Amino acid sequence: IVNGDDSPKSSSRPTTTNTNCLLIGAGGCSLALTLAANLVDDHQAATLTAVESCAEVIQAANLWFGAAEPNKSSSSKFNLVHNTGESYLQSIAPPNPHGSNDQSIDVLIIDAED
Repeated sequence: IVNGDDSPKSSSRPTTTNTNCLLIGAGGCSLALTLAANLVDDHQAATLTAVESCAEVIQAANLWFGAAEPNKSSSSKFNLVHNTGESYLQSIAPPNPHGSNDQSIDVLIIDAED
């Protein structure tokens, strides 16, 4: 009973939604891995894209910090992209103000310096 309402509730399950997250400045990917492991619940999935501009940093993240093997217990997706934040944002932007794009960003985290 919620707020005195004792009427039967629908047995339909809530719709699963997908949250698109973008992290600019992946670094060692500790934040990306943490987000990938924790952005999923019973009714919401998450797609996480981490963008890093330095190839050497990506190599270190893969070799030493586990970025090449995202948390296998997580059903979220984790994509590591070698690109600058600016170029990546331009690549997913709609072609014109009235255009539509499947790659909308729900959460944007900027952890980059230049």
